[in-house]
Amino acid sequence: MHLFWIITLLLAIILILLFLALPFTPAGRERIRNNKLRYSLGLVVWIVVAIYLYGNVQNTSYSKNTTNLQKSQKAISKESNSTQKESSSHYSDGSLAKDLAKSESHSYQNVSYNDLDSNSDELNGKDIAITGTVSKVHKEDGSYVLIVSMDNNQAENVMVAVDGSSVPKGKKISKGDQLTIKGTGGGKQSTPNELTDGNNIPYVDCNETIEFQ
Repeated sequence: MHLFWIITLLLAIILILLFLALPFTPAGRERIRNNKLRYSLGLVVWIVVAIYLYGNVQNTSYSKNTTNLQKSQKAISKESNSTQKESSSHYSDGSLAKDLAKSESHSYQNVSYNDLDSNSDELNGKDIAITGTVSKVHKEDGSYVLIVSMDNNQAENVMVAVDGSSVPKGKKISKGDQLTIKGTGGGKQSTPNELTDGNNIPYVDCNETIEFQ
């Protein structure tokens, strides 16, 4: 495209030089006198044609750039949609949802045993936190059911269900461990017979990583 404009410029210069050189001879002056209008119109037409072609080239270039930009935007859009689909797929299988649920910042209300015992229905489904000492441990399939005594009182027992993923790596829950547990209140439930003879006691479902004190 640059070569085209160089050739066009050279032709225009040649025409102008020819037009200027003609008056230096008698025959040339006579020719200009008779064809002055024709030469002038020729130059004007040439300039108009050059401007028209230049405009078309610019429009074509703009159209190509626009088309390329649209293609790039479509490619970016497809890539974004693909990423969203992958993210949605990862979310639908539960793994990402679980990670997000654990990473979300919840406001856990610290409660006492009296709160759990007297207001178990009101605290059912609420985010709560308790601290106590493990008095009994039942482990099955990587999960735990704990009996946690609050305020160092063996009569103030809370049953806690703990998934294995909520236990810090390298840690093992044992009798006598003092823990802070953040989870969801579950009212009162009957404990397994091997733990507390089936008594109905406050229940908490652990949601976050257990904190060892």
